[in-house]
Amino acid sequence: MGHTPGMVHPPPPSTRPPLFTSSFLALCLVALFGFANIAMFYGFHVYTVRLGLDPDWRGPLLVLEPLVALVLRPLLAARLTSRNATAAAVAGLAIVALALLSYPLAREPWPLALVRLVHGLGFVVLVSAATALLAGILPPERSGQGFGIFTVATLLPFALVPPLCEALLRVLGDEALVYAWAAALCPLAALFLLPVGRRMARQAPREHAEPGRSRILAALRLPGVGLLLLAALFAYCAVPTVTFFVKDLALNLGLADPGLVFSVSMGATIAVRLFSGPLFDRLPKLPLLCLGLAGMGLSLALFGTAENGGQLLALAGCFGLGLGLVMPLLNAALFLATPPHLRGLALNLFLFTTDAGTVLGPLLGGALLARGLTLGEIYRLCGGLAAGALVWVLLAARRKGTA
Repeated sequence: MGHTPGMVHPPPPSTRPPLFTSSFLALCLVALFGFANIAMFYGFHVYTVRLGLDPDWRGPLLVLEPLVALVLRPLLAARLTSRNATAAAVAGLAIVALALLSYPLAREPWPLALVRLVHGLGFVVLVSAATALLAGILPPERSGQGFGIFTVATLLPFALVPPLCEALLRVLGDEALVYAWAAALCPLAALFLLPVGRRMARQAPREHAEPGRSRILAALRLPGVGLLLLAALFAYCAVPTVTFFVKDLALNLGLADPGLVFSVSMGATIAVRLFSGPLFDRLPKLPLLCLGLAGMGLSLALFGTAENGGQLLALAGCFGLGLGLVMPLLNAALFLATPPHLRGLALNLFLFTTDAGTVLGPLLGGALLARGLTLGEIYRLCGGLAAGALVWVLLAARRKGTA
């Protein structure tokens, strides 16, 4: 940011290296598969009810997988490099396959909890390693568009996987068997990864074998990096409220299908990242990022003022447009603010902040609702969090520019 190349004065199109290489496309496919491991559990709560598990177990079993990611990601981030990430990703796929095949054998709370922990371990190793590989192959001159496309690959499973799982469920009759059959995709994902690893081994520079804690501290000391991570945390504390609390708001406004709110917001997000991606690297990133945060914050703050379903859908579309700008450009800003040997670490720290926000946002919102706040007040608070993220971004740009 600030005077970082590409943030204020993008390079001319003729000097930009190619983005859609075989390695980049392979990593997008691996990311799609990795996040399908989250999306396929959209009906996991219903599955636990069908198993007759105690209600006190259902919530913990659901959050165990993402909770493992929250705890382990910083430890993994500090140790992953572009040279060891391919082996780690293949190991993650093997662990994921083991967990998926174990679901039909785990029908009681404790065995199922163990499977969820193992599944979370495989997921976080796979995605963290793929992110470290992405940092090694993504051209800085195409970082905005690259992160836009890569994040679309993380969103598509949430649109594609549930209907596919429903079709399989009608054939197999058991969610656990659906999960087990998904393990067949793990060897295919590994085949995509292996050529990437061979190319990385030839091209990646030797990286200093610093202790993990030293690498994290080195990244956080870089001008603007800590502030950008704070911006990501604030933004991602606000985002999950749309997922967790908007259904009540939609029903109160008479919207017959609350799922339309998700469809409109996700559709807008994907559209921005797909069709505006090239502009992310041709225009200065800082104004676009600030515009996205301002639009996201204003839309969230106005959610509670909607008087009918149509207004709510319009606000959901505006929110999705803002989010479509914010996440790729925050990733790109962090990518450009760090030297090559720390980029994989910085991007995984970014994922850690989004993990934390995904956990803290709903917890905060639920606690405030329990204490009598209205949904409108919750959404105004979320708009304030997005405004806070904007302040952190501007402070990061100022610090980077004066460093």
